[in-house]
Amino acid sequence: MLAVRLCATLEEDGESMDWFLIALLMLLVTGMASVCMSAFPAIANRLGSWGTGLACLLAAVPVLQVTLGRSTTFKVDAAWNVPLGRFLLEIDPLSAWFMVPVIGIAFLSAAFAGVWIKGIAPSKRRTGLMWLCFDLLVAAMLVVLTARNSLLFLVAWEVMSLSMYFLVVWDDERAEVVATGRLYLIAAHLGTACLLPVLLLIGGGPETLEFTKVTGSQYLLDGLFLLSVVGFGTKAGLIPFHVWMPNTYCAAPAYVPALSSAAMAKVAVYGLFRTQLYLGSPPIWWAMVVIFLGGVSGVMGLLLAQSQRDLRRVLAYSSSENMGIIFIGFGLGMMGMTLQSPAAASLGFAGALLHCWNHSLNKGLLALGTGVISHQTGTTNIDQLGGLMKRLPLFSICMSCGFVAISGLPPLNGFVSEFLILLGAFSEELLGNKLATIAALTAIAALALTAGLAVSCFTQVAGIMLLGAPRSQAAANAQAPPLRLIWPSLFLASLCIAVGFMSGVIVPLTIPVLNVLEASTAGDISHQIRLALQPIEGVNLVMFVLIGVMAGLAGLRSMLLANRDVGRSQTWDCGYAEPTARMQYTASSYTQAQVDFYLPVMPVDTDIQKPIGLFPQPGHFRQSVPDSFLKYGYARLFRLVDGLLARLSWLQQGQVNIYVLYIAATLFGLLIWYLRKAI
Repeated sequence: MLAVRLCATLEEDGESMDWFLIALLMLLVTGMASVCMSAFPAIANRLGSWGTGLACLLAAVPVLQVTLGRSTTFKVDAAWNVPLGRFLLEIDPLSAWFMVPVIGIAFLSAAFAGVWIKGIAPSKRRTGLMWLCFDLLVAAMLVVLTARNSLLFLVAWEVMSLSMYFLVVWDDERAEVVATGRLYLIAAHLGTACLLPVLLLIGGGPETLEFTKVTGSQYLLDGLFLLSVVGFGTKAGLIPFHVWMPNTYCAAPAYVPALSSAAMAKVAVYGLFRTQLYLGSPPIWWAMVVIFLGGVSGVMGLLLAQSQRDLRRVLAYSSSENMGIIFIGFGLGMMGMTLQSPAAASLGFAGALLHCWNHSLNKGLLALGTGVISHQTGTTNIDQLGGLMKRLPLFSICMSCGFVAISGLPPLNGFVSEFLILLGAFSEELLGNKLATIAALTAIAALALTAGLAVSCFTQVAGIMLLGAPRSQAAANAQAPPLRLIWPSLFLASLCIAVGFMSGVIVPLTIPVLNVLEASTAGDISHQIRLALQPIEGVNLVMFVLIGVMAGLAGLRSMLLANRDVGRSQTWDCGYAEPTARMQYTASSYTQAQVDFYLPVMPVDTDIQKPIGLFPQPGHFRQSVPDSFLKYGYARLFRLVDGLLARLSWLQQGQVNIYVLYIAATLFGLLIWYLRKAI
């Protein structure tokens, strides 16, 4: 057990940092108390839900002070009896920015999980263990975001990965869940293996591994940069490192995707921002790599998302798309730093930072909303839903807000951050360099294509799922969920609207973070932000006017029809006496033309049996779009590795004395190597 002396040295406002330490301690105590009360599931559930929520509120005290500019930083430095270890935590503007979505989503997910778990069969609840893993995950994410010691960062990173693994395999009676957990664990540890040399070299202190700038050859810095992109990109779900994400969303409990995409993925993005501070000025090809990966992830994520039939898989690939947008903004910010362009740097970084918040709001809303749909209908298959707008009107409005926001449409929040990134790509300073021009054009093309694909994808999902007639008995029997289950969705939907209309207040909050990132090498960042806000505020004004006109027309219609009888009748049924739900458009038919168009880059598996003869047997048509990266890349790699490891099975003798011999031989070899080096 880690022994930490709480006689810490606090800088600036020790009382506020005390709240953060108390929050971490409360998360641990809450998790342990829930386990101890496992024999009383109702008490354990209430302890976990309320205790986690209170801990999040306590942690928010110093975070909001830094985010709102009331303080610049909080720091705690305490002894840790681990070699080269130091319990060194610091909340600066960069850490605080990413802690806001983590704390907010953890608070709402805890409230949702407390209600959702009551609907699970008692034999499958394991309430105490679930809350322990939940609280460890939240605490680990907060420590990762504040750690300034490489060893502490790695320990918290591993606790975060393992806690998420146990949440993913919570329903371990299903074989596919166990397989999904194993795939997640492999991906997580491969990512950690890439980060290990990066963090060890960033922690260059001779005694404490405290974060510091890396000094060395450019080849060393290039290698560390590529390793950090792969390591953090894997955790973020960036294509092509996303292999673990789609199945995880489908296998895990309803609240886990919200934690994974809206919170944990942002921790990975934070890691990329933080390591960039210690790798020095980026060469232009670093920015090009990040922009290219972001563009591929954005476009391919939506191509795969719009061909899925399970809402959870749609959201998984959509997360990869949004990570791509964030990486494009990050790459433009890096390029602006390299080319001494304050406009490109500040707009790129500001757009990426704000999109982290916006994606957390959008994806948190949709992920928790998917849990509500599963809770009320028993399915998340889009083709088995339909007609939910009439049966769940208030909740359907919330989901519609989420679909509009995640599509990047004005006036909601997703539009603001994507518009900032697009403005950064149009910066004049990038046109003087050929490589920068290519990268900027790539970013513009990727953003434009993802915007169109996002609208197509989520109009399909919203139309098939919310409108029309129920496509199954489960959808027909859906009942309006209780308010205690959907209030997190209502709250997030209201924030999506508020952030979109209050961009003039929200965007300037990024300025302290940009100062930490050294986004502006010349010029005034606040001036660039004000210039960027002018068109956004104009769009918001137009949308206010349009909403007012629509509201006025709706009121006028109600007044004109107030004293009249309004009749209802069926639409034209093409001669059918009784139209059925099967005659509606399906998700497949909605996107068929686009799927056919993108066949060269997205192969499709088709199984068709046409009716033949005068008295044909029943035919069928099935079409699926496999994940090309998994089917043609990772699957073949895994088979190759399995074959190679099978040839080494003779080393596994099953005898302890043989294994002891292996250890002794290894130690002897290391001793010889050390003596040769000393001589």
